[in-house]
Amino acid sequence: MKRISKLSAIFLILCLPILYSCSKNNNNSPTNPTTEGNNQTTYTANGVAKDFQGTYKFYSIDGQTADITISDTGISGLKISNDTASIINFDSSTIYSSNRSGDTDASIPNYKYYLIYGDEFKGSISFPNDSTSIGYIRLRKSLSTYSIYINGIFERTQNAQRTLGTDSELIATWKGSYTDGSQLTVTIDKDFVSYTADNKTYKIPSIYFINQNDGSYNTQTPYLKNSIIVKNANNKIQFSYKHFEIAHSPSVLNGQVTGDLQYSLTSFGLPNLDSIEFSK
Repeated sequence: MKRISKLSAIFLILCLPILYSCSKNNNNSPTNPTTEGNNQTTYTANGVAKDFQGTYKFYSIDGQTADITISDTGISGLKISNDTASIINFDSSTIYSSNRSGDTDASIPNYKYYLIYGDEFKGSISFPNDSTSIGYIRLRKSLSTYSIYINGIFERTQNAQRTLGTDSELIATWKGSYTDGSQLTVTIDKDFVSYTADNKTYKIPSIYFINQNDGSYNTQTPYLKNSIIVKNANNKIQFSYKHFEIAHSPSVLNGQVTGDLQYSLTSFGLPNLDSIEFSK
């Protein structure tokens, strides 16, 4: 398996922002809410459309949960990952789109997204057209560090089937092997599903997994879609891990949002797995 160097952080998720490096380094607040990119697409600080206003349950990648509110076209109550104290809000002057109702991307159908640029944070928030589906947000602060970021999923009402963290039959350390014989480990506890391969670990909050009431749990998130844990009758589990993400970040020049940077992320150096069997 391919190795990645310099991954010493607790979560490999901290490498998520690497591909932002193609944007310009400018941490000033936007001074002109209407800007135009080289492709003549105009980005305006419209805020979030009224269709998406309301209160949501936010699940941070570090395991924290919080209530966030979309009102007056702004966002309040976001939690910084690995920081239990800080609360971040964004008003409408920091939330951009080329369409007032939100922008679309053919790679992620059924979603509308907005670019965010303010308080030194850059990134995007994506809302599902279906109010029962999962939204997600990806922001990071400054181009010089990966340590301050807002990263997670949200839904209008907490799904009562987010019960993996209390499933005593699954809470354990499970061992398996990849197709080339490399050793794999999946540890499930009340807070995280930790997937380890080739001395790299990626942690998914246990609350991301939804009980399907058929012996399986899956994530149903836009970027970890169909990552699945299945109980077997022989005291083993099948684990599938699939990560693919289309993300967006504003291109900023002289304090103005001038474009939309699109990039993709895959498995953070860990192999995607298709129903690998694990034993205790």
